Amino acid sequence: MIAKNFLFLSFGEILGRFFSFLAIIYLTRKINLINFGEVNFALTYVSYFSLLTNFGLLIYGIRKIAQEKSIKEIVDKIFSFRLLLGILAFLSSILLIHILKEDIILKKLVLIYSFFILFDAINLEWFFLGKEKIGFCALNRFLTNFLYFLLLLIFLESKKEILFIPFSFILGNLFGSLMLLYFYHHKFNKISIKLDFKKNFFLLKETLPLGGAQILIQIYTLSGIIFLGLLKMKKELGYYSAGFRILLILMIFDRIFNQIILPFLTRKLEEGNFAVIKNITRLVLIFLLPFTFFLFIISDKLFLFLFPQEYLLGKEVFQILLGFFIFTFLNSIVSLSLLAIKEDRQYFKNILRGTLFNLFTIIILTKNFFHLGAALSLLLTEALIFFLNFQTLKSFYKFNLLSSFPLPLLFAFLTLLPIFFFKNLPLIILIMLFLITYFCLLMVFQKEIKKDYYLLK
Repeated sequence: MIAKNFLFLSFGEILGRFFSFLAIIYLTRKINLINFGEVNFALTYVSYFSLLTNFGLLIYGIRKIAQEKSIKEIVDKIFSFRLLLGILAFLSSILLIHILKEDIILKKLVLIYSFFILFDAINLEWFFLGKEKIGFCALNRFLTNFLYFLLLLIFLESKKEILFIPFSFILGNLFGSLMLLYFYHHKFNKISIKLDFKKNFFLLKETLPLGGAQILIQIYTLSGIIFLGLLKMKKELGYYSAGFRILLILMIFDRIFNQIILPFLTRKLEEGNFAVIKNITRLVLIFLLPFTFFLFIISDKLFLFLFPQEYLLGKEVFQILLGFFIFTFLNSIVSLSLLAIKEDRQYFKNILRGTLFNLFTIIILTKNFFHLGAALSLLLTEALIFFLNFQTLKSFYKFNLLSSFPLPLLFAFLTLLPIFFFKNLPLIILIMLFLITYFCLLMVFQKEIKKDYYLLK
């Protein structure tokens, strides 16, 4: 069942991200760099307000539904409360953007995108995750992004029609939310609106620590786009958005990794087998280091292949954010280990310190180094949170992290050696050369790799 659910969710996630990525590529060919930055600022701005509908309610709901106790009561309560929070967040989003001194186009973009807050608030994917009906979640993620891309192809012909971008986005999300509501009503029960402000207050108090870390992660991860937009650095916002959007595509690997590794780590660490952390780290680095360094080398060619010439400076943002990508994966290992041993409170404190550090550094670095400063702030923040989590984990299990690096570094060096010699070849040939070299080296080092793999069983 676990393998089947993982495959379903991964398939839906990958297909969804694929069409989302196609939408980004299409946008960069239809609108200019400044408009692209404005669209990303508006969506990120609205995403912050959408966080107000979470507050840990989604994780709380998944756990309660998985326990199969009072399912209809739980769904009615969480759905009603999230709808109320969504309405308040929707109104707050519109009010604040009209107070800020932004141009009329940006205000219109935010106004349309703000409907996403309402549609996200009524989304029942958390219920289907709790029921382990993963097929519905996969279908939702695929159709939402596919419809968004399809509507862009139909409606967006030039930068004069820029408002069709958020229009297409919210329609895709509305369709996904309504589809899940239909399946819930058809297969399970109807939803009743039940609001009890006293009970909602206590529910919020119970769930806030649970979702606090997730909210803070979103805040610091998206802060670069927000600050560049507020500082009116329009071209720099476009460069940053291009590099950041490619990073989000790569983050699918981290998201899938997180979904499968937490149950495994929980079981192993409860048995006292902390040594698996080292084995997992080494296996992850064997994938991560060659892949990331290769993307760094070919970033010029990659950007010219994906985006028009005017976006090329975004590759420097992408190169910095590749460092963030490495620390994110390493952070996933140590943070999930902390969650597995129920160190949720300390994990939250580490995230809070990192977020405060990000808010401090991004102001200084963005003002002085513009889009590169925003990217550097994000990298430094993730590195700090990793080291804080690592130090916390070391108080429970003493292990040498550096001992996991020699084999992956050797593996990365040998994989990339041919790329350095032939880096002037066309992009597609370099990709093929990298893949052939990588898989050949997997065969050469299979004995060492299998040792770590078998220890995870």
